[in-house]
Amino acid sequence: DEAQPSSSTHDSRPPKCYLLACNPRKSTNLGPLIRCASAFGVHQIVLAGYAKCSTSGAHGAQKHVNITSFPTMEQAVQY
Repeated sequence: DEAQPSSSTHDSRPPKCYLLACNPRKSTNLGPLIRCASAFGVHQIVLAGYAKCSTSGAHGAQKHVNITSFPTMEQAVQY
């Protein structure tokens, strides 16, 4: 008789995965980055070095990943 963990204390979902990208220079790099993050199940992309960012080139993948951007790395880390 092995004790089974109760379903209320056992969470079978995988942990959330976050991606922190520091100042990707070319906006053309963001689309493939977002697409790859979506494909690998990343929960949230945190971009440092942008007040706002364009998701052009993501081909709809931005709908499946939360994207947050900050002007500085310090702000992104504090987030």
